[in-house]
Amino acid sequence: MKKLIFGVLCLSPLIACESVSSSDVLTSGMYANLDVSADGSGVSRATAILRVGGASSNVYVDLVDGDVLTVEQGDEIVELEKSSVGEYREYITSFDVDAADTEFDFAFVRNVDDGAASSVITLPAKFEITGPEVDTTVSRAEDLTFTWDGGGDDLMLYSMDGDCVLSTGETLQGDEGSYTIPAGTLESVDENAPLTCSAELVLSRVRISEVDQGYGEGGNAEGIQVRRLLLVSAP
Repeated sequence: MKKLIFGVLCLSPLIACESVSSSDVLTSGMYANLDVSADGSGVSRATAILRVGGASSNVYVDLVDGDVLTVEQGDEIVELEKSSVGEYREYITSFDVDAADTEFDFAFVRNVDDGAASSVITLPAKFEITGPEVDTTVSRAEDLTFTWDGGGDDLMLYSMDGDCVLSTGETLQGDEGSYTIPAGTLESVDENAPLTCSAELVLSRVRISEVDQGYGEGGNAEGIQVRRLLLVSAP
């Protein structure tokens, strides 16, 4: 989600985004966003975003002159491929594996300095949303309880969004397998003319890792199992 949000923001005339050539920046001057996300399809997507100026910066690093980001998974080492939207830069690849505790080792290989040799991300356990059923109509004026295969020690986060509602979400306390969104939490875009629309519940299990110390500005590294459920949101 974060990657998509940043990419969309860079298309807005209100947000000035920039890219900088990696040849002009030492690794000690970079902040790294690294993640591996699995959606239950059997495929995991590895993504790396490098910035100059910290976590909230809109200055993205464009890899040039032999600078390479790779991910090692098992016996396979894959170079990440660049994806660009305007000045936004991200580097991505995918693997046909999504099992719990699978490790992915990110490396930033350079000639100008030692780069960042190893940032290991591990996927948390798989799960499924067990209730409510797809396309269930839920009133925003009533509590909404959703359930999943719980029992892990990793973070759980939820978000909800739709065309006629304001997005909401939070980090849950524990992985108990059930959570209730209180009545009134999901608000209409226009309270004077509330509508019914499709809304998506996104539930994520997140395992936090650490980035290599070579990234002098720090970073974040996450293994994510994410599941989605379409509902009908009514006033």
